Amino acid sequence: MQRVVRPQSSQEGGPVLWVPMACVPKGNSQRIVRRGGFPRLLPSKRAVEAQHLLASALRRLSAETHTGPVWRDVCFVLRIPTSWPAWRHRAALELRWIPTYRPDTGNLVKLLDDAIEEAGIVRNDSQIVGGNAVKLYGDAPGYRIRITPLTQATRLDPSQPFAMSALVPPSRTK
Repeated sequence: MQRVVRPQSSQEGGPVLWVPMACVPKGNSQRIVRRGGFPRLLPSKRAVEAQHLLASALRRLSAETHTGPVWRDVCFVLRIPTSWPAWRHRAALELRWIPTYRPDTGNLVKLLDDAIEEAGIVRNDSQIVGGNAVKLYGDAPGYRIRITPLTQATRLDPSQPFAMSALVPPSRTK
């Protein structure tokens, strides 16, 4: 199945990417192997496949690799369960019913950050210095992602402390 990435206009920062696919958390399988005498859990097959799909979709869009810090904003759109009654389905679409259970936002972010690195958008996922992550319900599951390159601050006057405002994304400085 071919995945599509559609850039959308953005007021601030980089383009907003829509990747229509199920949001999968980073997770471990129940398989344990020994490497170097130490037991190690292997990542789940589902998570590995989802990471490769997401990375290939992101790779098709971004040609440049960021070498400095980046800010990552993401909205994980989860599918509304078909077993829900109509009133809850409407509430979820109107953002009055928010996902408060699995998958954990932290595990979703881990897989996304690894996919961003695999796609070559950043050299190492440690370059992602922050961002916002939110889970919402929608009819079509997917990822809404915006990656904003940041500039490193420089000290103009050595007697002054480091200027943190230079690291805050443009949307936060206004």
